[in-house]
Amino acid sequence: MNIIQKEETINFRFDKTTNLKRLLDNFKDKQILRFSVVKSSKKNDNIICDYAVAENILYPIKNIFEFNKRQFINNSQFNAVMIIPTGIGAELGGDSGDGNVAARLIGSVVDNLITHPNVVNAADINEMTPNTLYVEGSVLNRFILGNIGLCKSKGNKILLLYDNLTHDGREINNTIKSCSINAASSLRVTLGNNIDVCPINKPPKYDCFFNDRNMAIGSVYNIEYLIDIINKYKNDYDCFALHTIMNMEDKYVSFKYFNEESIDVNPWGGLEAMISHTISNVLDIPTAHAPMLADGTFDYEYGIVNPTKCPETLSKTELYCILKGLSYSPKIITNKNLFNRNSVLTNEDISCLIIPDRCINLPILAALEQDIPVITISDNKNIMDNDIDNLPWKEGKYFKAKNYLEVVGYIECLKQGIFPSNLKRPIKETKIIN
Repeated sequence: MNIIQKEETINFRFDKTTNLKRLLDNFKDKQILRFSVVKSSKKNDNIICDYAVAENILYPIKNIFEFNKRQFINNSQFNAVMIIPTGIGAELGGDSGDGNVAARLIGSVVDNLITHPNVVNAADINEMTPNTLYVEGSVLNRFILGNIGLCKSKGNKILLLYDNLTHDGREINNTIKSCSINAASSLRVTLGNNIDVCPINKPPKYDCFFNDRNMAIGSVYNIEYLIDIINKYKNDYDCFALHTIMNMEDKYVSFKYFNEESIDVNPWGGLEAMISHTISNVLDIPTAHAPMLADGTFDYEYGIVNPTKCPETLSKTELYCILKGLSYSPKIITNKNLFNRNSVLTNEDISCLIIPDRCINLPILAALEQDIPVITISDNKNIMDNDIDNLPWKEGKYFKAKNYLEVVGYIECLKQGIFPSNLKRPIKETKIIN
């Protein structure tokens, strides 16, 4: 079973109610695991889609466009979903965990913050607030689309799977493998969580590369052995952490990334999302991935680097952040008969979606069709090419913030039922309806 990244231009115009259904109709013959719109234009009806598709399928793939529109809005709490898409070079959150500060700020003004690893993963650092639900990206998509619920965990038992050999059978440096095990031991003695480790002797091949748009993407080959291992142990563990070798297009790409010689997009991000999306889709279990630098990259003398990339220079494994995140990752509830339990969050409990500007993906389309308020943050750095203003928003359901400080202001307005436009001067004339 292989996972391949593809790009396709389709004839499509966004509306208020049927985007997800029409996307399903358009891609019904493809087994898609990850999807985004990388370019759209108000001038015509064409959009350019980027997606990961499964080939030589050995396992049932869930339909990522399935949509159960919410029929009720629960206003007893204020729960925010925060997304910073992986592999697009977002101005804040596009590097190693530099979204932590924004997530901590937003977490301080909401009842629950539901977010994904790219926001708070920072090598050996993860500073998410106690009210943060750490959810793999495809699980977060299914949550917003109404297909699953989330139930907070008091603590998870984790299995860490790490590459013992390369995909072509070569031995991996024992020092590097020891670092993986030591990271697991560090979790036990600092957070007290239960974690075991398991070597992977038939690892898939992961190829990282950049497309013509400078998006970090990739392909995965022969992933079935990894899925078989997780399936074998899924009833014994609550979450699975993956620490695997990422094959680079250029063996020095990580060094160039740290020194900003050629690229400013995390080279591993897109492929990591593909791996975790696949595992979560097939097995319905929380999963996160950290790249294993089998060539000893952590021995480079980086010098003083951009502050947003510093966490990665401090780590030998880039692993501890996902272990901490998975320690309290919520349970995935697939039985819809349990959605009405007080402890289960569903799409009926979502109060707003926060996402960088220019990004159109399944969560933002689900928000549009369910009247979930969306707050975008100005971001001229990310490589998406969409004008979210052009989507057919209802009044009071779409807000543009200059930065995350303004996001908090919009959140407080939503919590208090204040229309932000009423705080601006000059104020508009009161509308008279004839």
